[in-house]
Amino acid sequence: MTQVELPQVSLQHYVDLVRRRRWQLVPISLLGLVIGAVVAFMIPRYYVAEASIEHQEVASEMERGDNPFKRIVDSAQETIRLDAGKAMEALKWPEAAINDPSLRTLEVAKVRSRLVVIDSNAGDKARTYAHIRILFKDTDAKRAADFANALVDTWIQGRVQKLRISHQEQMTRANADFTEWDRTYERYLREKQDLEVRFRIRPDFDPRMQQEELRRRQEIQQSLRAQLRDRETRLTTQKAEAERLRTALAATSERVAPSQRELLEAARTRPELAPLLLQLQLAVAGLEAWKPGTRERSKQEREITRLRDTIFTAMALDLDGDGKIANPAHAELVKLLTASVATGEQLAGELGRLQRDIDADTAELEQLAEGHRLIEGKRKDLETTATKRADAAARQQKQGQFLSALEQQLPVQPLQRASPPPHPTDPNILVIALIGGVLGLGAAIGLLLLLDLLQGTFKTSDDVERALGVQVLGAMSHMETDAERTSTVRSRRRAGVAAFLLMGLVVAVVVVYYRAPTRLPGLVRDMLALMLGD
Repeated sequence: MTQVELPQVSLQHYVDLVRRRRWQLVPISLLGLVIGAVVAFMIPRYYVAEASIEHQEVASEMERGDNPFKRIVDSAQETIRLDAGKAMEALKWPEAAINDPSLRTLEVAKVRSRLVVIDSNAGDKARTYAHIRILFKDTDAKRAADFANALVDTWIQGRVQKLRISHQEQMTRANADFTEWDRTYERYLREKQDLEVRFRIRPDFDPRMQQEELRRRQEIQQSLRAQLRDRETRLTTQKAEAERLRTALAATSERVAPSQRELLEAARTRPELAPLLLQLQLAVAGLEAWKPGTRERSKQEREITRLRDTIFTAMALDLDGDGKIANPAHAELVKLLTASVATGEQLAGELGRLQRDIDADTAELEQLAEGHRLIEGKRKDLETTATKRADAAARQQKQGQFLSALEQQLPVQPLQRASPPPHPTDPNILVIALIGGVLGLGAAIGLLLLLDLLQGTFKTSDDVERALGVQVLGAMSHMETDAERTSTVRSRRRAGVAAFLLMGLVVAVVVVYYRAPTRLPGLVRDMLALMLGD
């Protein structure tokens, strides 16, 4: 049969092939099981030593949520492995005394690879402590137990020392913070007292009353400012009036000729002048009867002048060379202007005094307001500083309690010491043997399939039709005698019965070993203990 004439690959074909060769699979599978058992027996066996640690709550490392011990456990799983080298040094193992750092690091890494740290009660959300298991495997039982115990002691010692140093450092920081905030508080208090003396603010008064007094004074100042604006308005009006009087005074002559009205007013006060005034009035009235430039008119004018001079002389009027007297209106304007200027100067003085009072009061109020603002700021600084000082004092007390608790009872203690295991348990020989049997069975099936593919003979009528392309008309089966057929059946039956009996015997022995090991002979029990790891 050529390459192209090989039978087609199909699952049914494989199933039929395995059904035909099933008696050949049994010895090959048993051989695989034996090989697996031998391999499992020859590989190194490890004794697994177990120690456990109980870690109580540490407030500074607890977390919120369903697993408050997460930070503690994560730190333990990391630091326990890191302390493997210290445990080796404590046990004075030869690997820890290697001078070459790289080789020593490799040996420590090998030891760490055989170390397992487990959080045993991680699923308990209501747990009050973390149960940490430490598993270490080694080819020597005592060496494994000693290392597990030394690792627990080393880690607990380092853990407690780390907690103590951490709390001492936090205590030192809390002391420094308290001292610093206490000094700051005293400094702020002195500055507040200095401000109270500087701005004359009484510390025994209620700050709200002081603020109310400040607002009252500010209202008084607003009233003074209203008065100032009124004075400014009146002063502006007075200046305008004075300016008007000056303008009128500039337009009024200082001396004028005496008027008839003035003579009449003088006559009322001087009865002896009445005849002269009457003559003067008649002369003036008669003057209109004469034409200008005539002798009679000139004579009449001289008469009028004589009468007027006589009257003026009798009245003692101050006449100048032009016959003019002081203008009463001018004098009145001068008097009014003088009074107006005096009033303006008085208003200006009052305005200046009022402005100075307001300025002084404003400066005092601004200084007082600035003082209240600064003192209020210092008061807030004092409150903040007092809060921080109280926090520092609370941290002092808290860290002191932690340190006291560390001295009284350690938060981490060994829960179970490791003892030398009686038998090696890693790896499990039974599992390896079963894996070897399964692999042997797979190898047997694969070998049968490979042999079937490589053989060039016809096995079925389908093979003939597929190879020759003609239809098979008849077939002749293998001719064997009754004796041969009976012998073949008996041999196959004996092989199957022997295999099943052997497997049953093995299962029975293993069951008896687990249920009642004292019923087995000592040699068998020791061999099973060596193989099964119990």
